[in-house]
Amino acid sequence: MTNSVPQVGRIAIVQINAATRAYAQGYSVNESVSVIKEYVLEPSGTSSGWPAVSAAAQKQGTIDIDELYVDNTIISLFETMAPVTVICGPVGSSGGNPKDTYTGIISKVSTTVKLSAITVLKVSIDITAAPVHSTW
Repeated sequence: MTNSVPQVGRIAIVQINAATRAYAQGYSVNESVSVIKEYVLEPSGTSSGWPAVSAAAQKQGTIDIDELYVDNTIISLFETMAPVTVICGPVGSSGGNPKDTYTGIISKVSTTVKLSAITVLKVSIDITAAPVHSTW
């Protein structure tokens, strides 16, 4: 019997429509926030000193996955750049350990076939919402 799910080193899972579709080894999260700067003249008769107002705007970023193990039967879901949820648990998936959940859109895929039943992908995902930090 062949097991197509790698059991060692998986540190993140990728879900499509709430179903786990792939297991990841190695990922990096790159987040950034754009800053809105509005310069305002001081209203007449006041001395509050408003030189500028700065505020954080939209948060954005990417997740780059080094090796994403995908069963060949669902590879087409990744090639269509479907919306995904990525759950990262760098210290394992046992109870009480932290996990970060990201939602996004697959923006780049490169494919390598290593075994007949498993395809290995390198994937970039554009983050579309702020991460949720919780535990398993």
